[in-house]
Amino acid sequence: MRGDLDKAEMFNEYGLRIFLFFLFQLVMRISNIIYTIRKPLSLRSIIMIDSSIAIITFILAFGQFFIYYLKNIF
Repeated sequence: MRGDLDKAEMFNEYGLRIFLFFLFQLVMRISNIIYTIRKPLSLRSIIMIDSSIAIITFILAFGQFFIYYLKNIF
């Protein structure tokens, strides 16, 4: 059945977290474009802020995978 989040989480507990990461990235990119068109600021500052937020959300979304692989390697 479509839209059954409980069953989907049972099959892949990290799926929703990863989907939300990519959705957030899409929304963030679109909002950055709109913000830059409306109020052109220093492109360097926008890139730095965008990169920082992207790194933080990447770590939050994929951090469990890194921990899992590090445990299995060592």
